[in-house]
Amino acid sequence: VESHERVRWRDRVLDVTVKHLPNGWRVQTLGDVTHEKSADALLQASEERLKLALDATGLGLWEYLATKDEVYLSPSWQQILGYPPEPRWVPSVYLTTLAVENGAELFRAALVDLLKGVTRHFCVEHQAVKASGVIIWLQPEAEVAERDPQGRAVRVVGTTKNITERK
Repeated sequence: VESHERVRWRDRVLDVTVKHLPNGWRVQTLGDVTHEKSADALLQASEERLKLALDATGLGLWEYLATKDEVYLSPSWQQILGYPPEPRWVPSVYLTTLAVENGAELFRAALVDLLKGVTRHFCVEHQAVKASGVIIWLQPEAEVAERDPQGRAVRVVGTTKNITERK
């Protein structure tokens, strides 16, 4: 039989595990998880700051994983397009269904140049259709966030802004 408990001792946070052996003996281990808890708190604070910044600027965050050909869409990105503010991963081809006229081609060409290293940053403007059917103008921007040892782009991170009012 084994039991687990998390306790505070002075300024430390400890995981206590007690194992009861068949011979009646008891083995107790202590694990100091103070730094782990601090890291969790720092991560949560950082995520809250990012959410506030995205909300304040009206930016939606997205991330493209080249190895999976998938795109992460943040809650703020979803809201820009009129969808429920829930983060989700979608196949990259999904984004082409939202683009209007040549928007998908503009975005794809800019992304390909970025992936190939032709450009370090891209910023394009194109139209897209919201969940309600309304057409809006978007301005996605991005940079490569990670490359593999051979120099191939693995991860692209970007933002999207609704620029309809400006247009």
